Amino acid sequence: MRMNRLFAAAILLSLTVATPSVAATPQEVCPSIGEMAATIMTARQNGVIMSTAMATVPDNVLKDLAIDLVKKAYAVPQYNVDENRARAVTEFRNDTELACYTAG
Repeated sequence: MRMNRLFAAAILLSLTVATPSVAATPQEVCPSIGEMAATIMTARQNGVIMSTAMATVPDNVLKDLAIDLVKKAYAVPQYNVDENRARAVTEFRNDTELACYTAG
C-alpha cells in the first residue's frame, strides 16, 4: 500500500511539473515528459498494478498522454534483474523524449 501512495505522489508531481505553458518549447517540455515516463516505468518495474497507475492519472492537459504512457509501460515485461529494470526505465524515457522532440 505504501508503494502505491508513493507512486501516486510521484506521478502527480511529475504531471504537475510537466504541464506545459501555451508557448512552451520542446526543450522546456520534453525533459519533464521524459521524467513522467520514467516515473511510470519505474512503477511498472516495481510491480505497481496497472489499475493503480491509471487511477493516479490526474485530470489535466496531459491526461491522455499519461494514460497512453501507462498503457505502453505495461506492455513492457516486468524484469527481475535490477540492471534490466534500469535499462527498461532508461529506454522508455529516451523513447518518450525522442517522440516529444520529434513532434515539436
